[in-house]
Amino acid sequence: MEAAVACNATSCMTGEICCTAVANNAVATCRATCPNNSAQICTMASQCAVAGQVCMGGGGGGVMTCRTVACTATSCTGGMICCAGQGGALAACQAGPMCAGGALQICATNADCVAPMVCRTANGGANGALDCRAPLPEAGPPDAAGPADATVTDAERPDTGAAADSAPAADATAGD
Repeated sequence: MEAAVACNATSCMTGEICCTAVANNAVATCRATCPNNSAQICTMASQCAVAGQVCMGGGGGGVMTCRTVACTATSCTGGMICCAGQGGALAACQAGPMCAGGALQICATNADCVAPMVCRTANGGANGALDCRAPLPEAGPPDAAGPADATVTDAERPDTGAAADSAPAADATAGD
């Protein structure tokens, strides 16, 4: 087997990119795509093979590598959606309509989510990141008239001053 030759951002042949070293591979190597746990080595963002990535330092032993910056609910374009990072990774734009690998979609409103999902925090509270999740059991769209099965007439409201129905209540007995 031939020994791997180290590469840099500009040394690979057309159609290949230089990827940081991975397990069992002591040097950066030219590849068609970088495998998991590896990143493309770069000197400028225009060299990054994945759209939306930027060339940043600090990764792979301080070498400049292409990285995806965190997205927001409104920052992805062209049919892409912002998906939460997993395992400490940053949120990233992915092709929609659903996020890959079980990641949650970052949202700002319910309109960002695919029904029946709704835009909410993990526990339904006011604090925390918003992402598309199943509605909470008691959650639902607010209805100005109240729930459809809870219609209350004026006769049933003691505080309205309206006269109660003259018919006895269903559980009342008529002097048997």
